[in-house]
Amino acid sequence: MITKNQLLLITTILFLSLLFVSCEREGSFENGGAPGVGNGGGSAGGSAEYSFAGGTGSCTGAILSGTFTAGTAVTASNSVTLDVTVDSIGSWTVTTNTVNGIFFSGTGNFTATGAQNIVLNASGTPSAAGAYNYTFGTGNCVFSVTVAPGSTPVTGDFRAKIEGVQWVADKYAQCARMNNIINISGLGLDKKTITITLQDSGVHNYTLAWDNSSMSAGAFMDSALTDVTAFTSNAGTSPDQAGGVLSITSINEVTKTMSGTFSFKAVRQTTGETRTITEGVFNNIPYITSLPPTTSTDTFNVKIDGATFTPVSVFGIKNTIGLSNIAITGSDASGTKTVAVYFPIDVTPGIYTIGSAFSDYFGQYNVNSTTFLASTSGTLEILFHDPVTKRVRGRFNFAADVFPLGGAPAQITEGYFAVTYL
Repeated sequence: MITKNQLLLITTILFLSLLFVSCEREGSFENGGAPGVGNGGGSAGGSAEYSFAGGTGSCTGAILSGTFTAGTAVTASNSVTLDVTVDSIGSWTVTTNTVNGIFFSGTGNFTATGAQNIVLNASGTPSAAGAYNYTFGTGNCVFSVTVAPGSTPVTGDFRAKIEGVQWVADKYAQCARMNNIINISGLGLDKKTITITLQDSGVHNYTLAWDNSSMSAGAFMDSALTDVTAFTSNAGTSPDQAGGVLSITSINEVTKTMSGTFSFKAVRQTTGETRTITEGVFNNIPYITSLPPTTSTDTFNVKIDGATFTPVSVFGIKNTIGLSNIAITGSDASGTKTVAVYFPIDVTPGIYTIGSAFSDYFGQYNVNSTTFLASTSGTLEILFHDPVTKRVRGRFNFAADVFPLGGAPAQITEGYFAVTYL
């Protein structure tokens, strides 16, 4: 069954992709912690036998030294002192997981048994304010570090509070306005993304429906989490669980910029977890009205119900937000008509079965701005893939049906692409 989470993603993923085309992309997103969450990782070892006070709960007697401030590198004064019980003498070495840009580590030797303490020194630069948990790999003895906001006021063209913690889209912020659809997206250096898709009514107060009753919805994604599934404003079971508002206060059609405010509650339908986005602001964000032209080195050919479709814009992107895959897309200049195929980032040459939406291999055909088709069956042949140069070639065909409910199907045949993806 297609979830409302997936419906939002299928209608926004191409907007996310086109926004990334003009921005520098990182190859992968590292794992990290989240406020109030211990991610595991780290290690504790050495020749000595010892245990941490606190068992499987919080580290008893953990004492932090120094002040931790977002955007400011830690110094020799930043450390944590932990209580241990030594059963046999010898060496010890402890390193925590890396969370929010910092970790703790230390080494030494125990020369006596019994109750003692060890000191772990901090390294790195906290990237954001909030409370963050640290542990040593087995999940026991967790201690928390509170990071204060930086001394410089938070600015930026796109910002919001996520669960009450100030956030800024300091990687990029951009909008797209095409075919009665507006998308507003921001990505932070901390790997968090906020993206909002609207039915275009210009300067207007929009309702982000909690129940997917309109195309206007917001999503929050955090690629630093183990589960990168999006939290969306339209996946709720009641108005108290999800939904929100967005106001576009100005659109300058000469400079092609827009401004506004937003707030929404979002839920991850698969787990029921929620995130609250408040005090959202975007100021004079540039918007695009057509897709970028195809480079001379990229090729995309396909037939739709026997008629040749020659895209004006062709691009490929390695997705690590929401979905982990490579997307190859061909669209007309306005982005209204689009054919795309998706496959795993580690794909090797071979023949693969195309399945339904969000399977490992699937296809998409957007007829126009309101009709979206997803694959039901088909074949993808990868002819060549070099992950270093990010060059991939392949052939494909698939049958598509209106997504998520039935309607007029389409046959996508004689597909071929040779693309260097971002």
